[in-house]
Amino acid sequence: MEFVAISSKGVEIYSTASSDPSKPKYELPTGARSPDGFTYSPDGLMCGVLTQKGDVDVYDCTKGYTKILTCQQQESFIRNFYFSPKGTFLVTYERYSTETQKENVHLWHLETGEIICSLILKQSNQRMWPCFKWTKDERVCVRMVTNELHFLSGRRPQLTKEATLFKLRLPNVASFELSPDCKTVACFVGENKGQPGMVKVYSITTADTKLLGQKSFFNCQTCNMEWNREGSSLLMTVHQESGRGLSQNYYGSTGLYFLHPSPMGQAGQNDLSLCTNNEPAQASAWSPNTNEFIALVGDMPPTLSLNEGVRGVSKVTFGRSRRNTLLWSPNGRYFLSGGFGNLPGEADVWDKEKHIKLAIMSLPCTVLSDWGADGRTLLTASIAPRMRVDNHIKLHNYDGKQTLEIPFDELYYAGWRPMDSSLFEDLAPSPRVVKAATTAAKKAAKEPVAKAKAAYKPPSGGAFAAALRAERHAIEKTDVKVEYRPPARAVGAPANLQELMNNLPQRLPPGMTVPLPQMNAKGGANSSTAARNARKRANRAAAKAAAKEKEEEEQREKEEEEEKKAKAVEEEAHSDEGKQHTTDDKRLRNLRKKLKEVTALKALPSDSLNEAQMSKIANEGNLMEEIKEIEARLG
Repeated sequence: MEFVAISSKGVEIYSTASSDPSKPKYELPTGARSPDGFTYSPDGLMCGVLTQKGDVDVYDCTKGYTKILTCQQQESFIRNFYFSPKGTFLVTYERYSTETQKENVHLWHLETGEIICSLILKQSNQRMWPCFKWTKDERVCVRMVTNELHFLSGRRPQLTKEATLFKLRLPNVASFELSPDCKTVACFVGENKGQPGMVKVYSITTADTKLLGQKSFFNCQTCNMEWNREGSSLLMTVHQESGRGLSQNYYGSTGLYFLHPSPMGQAGQNDLSLCTNNEPAQASAWSPNTNEFIALVGDMPPTLSLNEGVRGVSKVTFGRSRRNTLLWSPNGRYFLSGGFGNLPGEADVWDKEKHIKLAIMSLPCTVLSDWGADGRTLLTASIAPRMRVDNHIKLHNYDGKQTLEIPFDELYYAGWRPMDSSLFEDLAPSPRVVKAATTAAKKAAKEPVAKAKAAYKPPSGGAFAAALRAERHAIEKTDVKVEYRPPARAVGAPANLQELMNNLPQRLPPGMTVPLPQMNAKGGANSSTAARNARKRANRAAAKAAAKEKEEEEQREKEEEEEKKAKAVEEEAHSDEGKQHTTDDKRLRNLRKKLKEVTALKALPSDSLNEAQMSKIANEGNLMEEIKEIEARLG
């Protein structure tokens, strides 16, 4: 097997069969500094490399990566490109120029090296790119335009009216996905004018397209659709950016839906919401060779389950863990459940047949991960710009053992060369690995569940601190002024500092006696300083009390005057506008009540709504406009 690494050194091809897998087997010149600068054809027979001049060089991977063709830029540097399923065509995209206003997307026939057709694409976003989608046998090519899907001949696509096989008219269509059996197409129509978002499935075996099934849902902005291997069932991952509706989250809300269309139409379809109680969906993936899928559903940690592909119900539950990524091996025997991105990087390898966990791996800083065509080797990579340091490529066996690590100064992309998995024997896991996994599972089942660690409480968060805060809050709410009262003086204790100083023992010369203090008429010691201080304190207290009384009197007069003015203004306003305000207030209350009913109806499944309820939802825009007019009139 071969894998590619795009780094600051260029494009390097490594082989696991070479004597030293850590050394590149082939090196290709490139000007790429992102994954968009290199791609394999879906069959792995060819690859395209973006050059420093802005052209695309096409190489034959079966003949030692020899260059067979150069697709030159037409107006500006080529920004993106991809191959058709069988490698017959190459589609290139150049940045659109408002000055020249020429075609910037070109369809190349690789056998002849000529451009078959060109078109204008002003923005290369996820909705419009890729602009051509073929069936796997390349018999039919589909192109999405405004409110329509155009079905063209896949052998030699042309944009003329005569070359169009048939059209599917679908207002507000946002994206579509062809089934692997080339018989049906799933189309997503976004929300518009109060109408819910909807996924519709049509038969495309004839020009007379037939609706086979549909599923509607509110609160959706984007929808990712994925067919199973047979093309009989569909998984729909719906995303809402605002976090309103499915689950309240800063990053928005995500829901997972299942649809099994029927030739009988909507009456015979099976549809199911896999997210109950407003739970978010973390990840989902179809099995590559059976009609089953795995799903991670629920808040962290989500529940991992294996579901059957006809009704969508759960067959096996594997428990809960902090994971957000699911990857099937090409032979469908193993699958990886990993926690990457904002999670620590732990991953589990499960055996689908035996329902046991074969390995637990620690893969910190992992950005990319993928199974090799043999179904037993896992590639992981830490790449820029997500990780600016410690970039690397690692290979692991299905049992978690690391077999290779290649460090890079700056790595932009890493991935396997596509190969047919049927070329490799589908081997069962080693008995040694199964025995170790079974023993570990039994041991984990016997161990008591560890208690969750208590959250950290700062010193200010204890019970004593809480009691002090409550007491302080109660004092602040009272109107009574709290004054400090010194504790009662013990019997025989000095009354003040002067008395304390007088009672201190004195050191006198030998033979000298202690002089007696002079007494006043009341029997106390004379102190002119104490009398003077007492008079000052009395004067200050009297002045302070007088000032406070004057201030309170002025404040009362000011409040009475303001109250009289406000009352006069209110009486005047009521006399002029009282009747109008009363009518508008009643109307505004009724409109808000109706709007609240519409919001409650939108939260219900659309299948349970009748025509009257749907008409109320459609009238939501008129209600909001009338509410704005009345609020503006009321000021």
